[in-house]
Amino acid sequence: MWLTDAVRVDALAMAAGAVILSATGTAGAEQSGMQPIWTYQTGDAITSSPRSAEGLLYFGSWDNKVYCIDAAMGGFVWEFTAIKWVHSSPCIAGNRVYVGSYDHFLYCLDAQTGALQWSFQTGTWVNTSPVVADGRVYFGSRDAGVYCLDAENGSLIWSYMTGAAIFSSPFLLDGRLYIGSNDDRMYCLQASDGTLLWSQPTGGDIQSSPEVAGGRVIFGSNDHMVHCLDADTGAPVWTFPTGDWIDSSPSLSGGRVYIGGYDSFVYCLDEATGAMLWSQPTGGWVRSTPAVSGGKVYVGSYDGKLYCMDANTGAVLSSFSTGAFVRSSPLVQDGRVYFGSGDGILYCLGADSTGIQEEPEPEEAVSLDLFPNPMSGRCTVIWDTGRFAPCSLQLFDLSGRRLASIPLGRDPQPTGSLEMDLSAFGHARIPDGTYICRMETPTSPAEETFVLLR
Repeated sequence: MWLTDAVRVDALAMAAGAVILSATGTAGAEQSGMQPIWTYQTGDAITSSPRSAEGLLYFGSWDNKVYCIDAAMGGFVWEFTAIKWVHSSPCIAGNRVYVGSYDHFLYCLDAQTGALQWSFQTGTWVNTSPVVADGRVYFGSRDAGVYCLDAENGSLIWSYMTGAAIFSSPFLLDGRLYIGSNDDRMYCLQASDGTLLWSQPTGGDIQSSPEVAGGRVIFGSNDHMVHCLDADTGAPVWTFPTGDWIDSSPSLSGGRVYIGGYDSFVYCLDEATGAMLWSQPTGGWVRSTPAVSGGKVYVGSYDGKLYCMDANTGAVLSSFSTGAFVRSSPLVQDGRVYFGSGDGILYCLGADSTGIQEEPEPEEAVSLDLFPNPMSGRCTVIWDTGRFAPCSLQLFDLSGRRLASIPLGRDPQPTGSLEMDLSAFGHARIPDGTYICRMETPTSPAEETFVLLR
């Protein structure tokens, strides 16, 4: 049933792991500034972006679950357990919730109860977010396919195979479906039957989801560019170069394009020309899609913060620190901001006239240990970065010359260990001596000197 009684919602929230905070109160140690209105703890990271309908929020988590909670108080309503984690952001249409999972399925759930209505299996991960219109569901899969299903029963209407995995979510407008692929192309398909109308190559994977307005298709690419194409023909209109990959999706508002990048910047561009109006750095990758509301831009960063920026100037009005990276894209409505974090928490913050108030953030030290030390070559490297963040191990001699670099992944665990041989990399044998092993992170490095003796 729908939850409307505030007292009942409050009781359910307390029982289900939500923490409810008064508008003027604090949680834990006393801190200055506005606190969250409530938080809801899940079992793993949240990269899914919340969606709302009828006073409820729907989102997925890496704990393999789809959640439905009350938007007002954060109270538990229902959960659905998939086989693997849920990165896809749900689409709510009528009394149905459509959402993909890394278990290869697209699920259709009852919006009131979470009961499974049907599921459709693809060849591999479904981490794109579906679009529902006119009784049909459109989505992409890592198996390179674009799928169109009957929204009522999940039967396949048509599919179109691109040349590589699809992480981009589709955009539907005027009977046309726009979607990017890791084959470096943006596609435009006829929504009725999947016929290819055009495809336009870029210089890199397209994991950014397109935004279509005013006869133009705007999106980011791993060629470091923001692209603008003609929606009818696919012809290039303009490009804007950034410093790294872009899998953040653009938001269009007031003739402007807001988008983030792996170079840690948030950009504001002129929608007509692609000219940069402003850019604002954060402390980590920006893979979250900006939300624009009330003259402000809300966006998450891998430095663990949600930022509130002035939409006209890019000035940071305030920020709020979570316990891990923020890839989830914020939802702003009714004076509140909802978003998830890599710390497994869905946050509800108040978005007042001055933005989100800054929460003091303690410095987190990065630790690095090697043993045994001295060593003959083989050793165990142990690290603790304090948060999910891109990091790598670097090996230097005492003159500062880098001898080797070992990437540990884009989203490694905050703590970990690695068995390795520091006496040789590739075909190069490293002579006995004293060396420096450094852990590189977006915030601060950690170093450990070691002695190699054979």
